[in-house]
Amino acid sequence: MSWDGTFKYESINPSRVNEILEQYKGQPVLDYIIELYKLIEYQKDLINKQEKQLIALKHIDAWKHYDKPIEKYDSKTRKYTN
Repeated sequence: MSWDGTFKYESINPSRVNEILEQYKGQPVLDYIIELYKLIEYQKDLINKQEKQLIALKHIDAWKHYDKPIEKYDSKTRKYTN
């Protein structure tokens, strides 16, 4: 198996996690598996937070143009002209 350089995030099925944890119960690798799942959850939360922040910034930018006339909007450059 080789890594293709991409990350694929899917929701983690709790029952599958519990199966894996049960399978490695009592082995030294169990702590590492738990830490990896915590890291995955942290990264997913961080990505979700960043996506929300980007959406908020886009909304703020959109409101800056709310009062501008539509005639001054250039759809090719997606900007308003002066």
